[in-house]
Amino acid sequence: MKNVIFAGLSMAALCVAMPLAAQNNSSTVTQTGDLNDADVDQTGSGNTVTIDQISATDGTVGQIAITAQSGSGNTSDIDQDGDGNNFTRTGQMGTNSLAMVEQTAASFAVTAIIDQGVDTDNNTGTIIQSDGRANGAQIIQNGTGPGLGANNFSSILQGDTTNIGGTAVFAETVGATNTQSGQNNSSDIVQSGVSTSVGVNQIGDANISFVTQGDLGGDFNNGSVLQNGDGNQSGLFQSSDQNTGNISQIGDSNFAGVQQGFVGGAATGGNRNSGTITQNGNRNRSSIFQNDTLAGELNIAVTNQLGDDAVSTIIQDGTSNQAFVIQYEASVSSITQTGTGNFADVTQGTP
Repeated sequence: MKNVIFAGLSMAALCVAMPLAAQNNSSTVTQTGDLNDADVDQTGSGNTVTIDQISATDGTVGQIAITAQSGSGNTSDIDQDGDGNNFTRTGQMGTNSLAMVEQTAASFAVTAIIDQGVDTDNNTGTIIQSDGRANGAQIIQNGTGPGLGANNFSSILQGDTTNIGGTAVFAETVGATNTQSGQNNSSDIVQSGVSTSVGVNQIGDANISFVTQGDLGGDFNNGSVLQNGDGNQSGLFQSSDQNTGNISQIGDSNFAGVQQGFVGGAATGGNRNSGTITQNGNRNRSSIFQNDTLAGELNIAVTNQLGDDAVSTIIQDGTSNQAFVIQYEASVSSITQTGTGNFADVTQGTP
């Protein structure tokens, strides 16, 4: 069964007879079964969209939901409950924003995109993919006007939903990206499983980020964070073996993080992880811990602080680890390595 709903057409028809009523937009779509499509287009004030595409039986696949909201109150809420090949895209172009996409069930190859851009204001943006493999999530909060992306915030959960009362499941080969341009940014990505990837870009203003990967002991995870200008901070945690974490901060108040393996926590392992922090200008600080209390070997930690107040700390447990630090200007450094066969190299001074 295939249903196609064009809410935009019905709204356009209402505009002819009742132009004021049309601005109180609202739309609700509920579909059951396979291969359902829903397309809702709203222009004008109140806006709200709710789409539920519900699995009648296990094995529901191929659901598509697309919404576009231009101007005023916006909201959007899309739930897809099915086993795979589901797709949703939400676009919000103006003022109060808020979008939430939840894709549940033992899904595979599901994709969710939230685009809050152009002259947007009070964005939020949440994507929850509670299970599965080969899933993708993307949130874009980029403005083009004087306020750019405005108040931003965003959250992507893939596999691990414990912090909203769910459970942690083992996802595989999932990817998440988040781009925020201007104003009071934040970001928040949590994944669990193996071969996951995260990319966060925050361009200007208050920044803060936070990335957790493989928190069920997953390996081969890759996380990258770029914060270009203003408040900065960061995080990035990862767990177990052969993970790669990179944090780059260009200008302003900086701080960073990276903690890999966390053997003393829930995860086990801590072998062959790589953590890199690059801070180019202003208040800097840094920290890379790896293994975090024994276990593990052959880890690499690199910190580059290329101007302003610096500080750095690298602590590595286990054996045959390597640490590299370059600091300019108000340097300080501290490297603690426990075990045998470790190597440390520190360069301090002026470029």
